[in-house]
Amino acid sequence: LFTEPAATAGIAFAGAGLWATVDPGSGEVGGDQAPINAALDLINPSTGAPTKSTQVGALPTAVDAAFGSLWVTNHHSPFLSRVDPSDGHLVASISTGVLPIGNAAMTDGAGSLWVADWDAFTLRQIDPDANRQVAELPIPAYTLAFGAGAVWTVDQDAGLLIRVDPASARMVSAIRIPSGNAALTFADGCVWVASGADLLKIDPES
Repeated sequence: LFTEPAATAGIAFAGAGLWATVDPGSGEVGGDQAPINAALDLINPSTGAPTKSTQVGALPTAVDAAFGSLWVTNHHSPFLSRVDPSDGHLVASISTGVLPIGNAAMTDGAGSLWVADWDAFTLRQIDPDANRQVAELPIPAYTLAFGAGAVWTVDQDAGLLIRVDPASARMVSAIRIPSGNAALTFADGCVWVASGADLLKIDPES
């Protein structure tokens, strides 16, 4: 059991090892606390102690390992951080607009990174080759998964499982599910949604 000296929001294993977003401020990730410089830390798997620190945006949250990089969302900053997992070098800061990105979830698929910006009710498509945002969809996306050639997200408030075509970056269908906080994954050829007391198995071809 390892205990970080501050709140940890996201983790990913890539390159040099286990990386975690760490808030060195009040111990609370997200929320309304004042913006601060926060870090992506490389964690020693034997001791749990950070051995390397990369400064990213204020209050980093989600982390995804994809396209040979680590991608970090920043709750109080209007950009996505791209980090080299071999040495912790900051490769790029990718603008997502004029407002802070808010709480976020990420997935990757069809050659793009997909970011669910909770606060802006927006699904963002990032081109990893160009290091820039190439599309944004006005979808209140809260959690993300990729499978069967599609991006899947959940609108928790409306109770909808939404399918997005990555080629056109457009919503192509919406399936009614129970509303409320939801978890989402794609496995064994199906979309799985845990929402409230329900666990749903959904055929993507239905």
